[in-house]
Amino acid sequence: MTYNVLSLCENKGAYFEVDPAVMFPATIKRIKAVLFGDETPSELSKAAGNPWRDPVVMQFLKPFEALPEPNWDTPTADALALAESWFERALALHVGKGIRVHISKNLDYKRR
Repeated sequence: MTYNVLSLCENKGAYFEVDPAVMFPATIKRIKAVLFGDETPSELSKAAGNPWRDPVVMQFLKPFEALPEPNWDTPTADALALAESWFERALALHVGKGIRVHISKNLDYKRR
């Protein structure tokens, strides 16, 4: 599965505009492919080799190990927070600098 982070947002110059109805489903699909499939989280690491051996990736994922397994079909605030963090890290690594992200309002993706 390819995860093209730039296709999930619009570059507005000073920030990236994100529609949650686009970003969350694609990012959750990607997370499921990594966690439950044989995909590697290559978008989370710039280090050569296996991303699973990158201490930065492991440090990034560690806080989420303590969370109860989310229901990905109806994601909770914790699952949405993981998806948002995943997206923001992948985008920052892709553009090569710090980013500002504006997630547009969408009542389907409000924090529960």
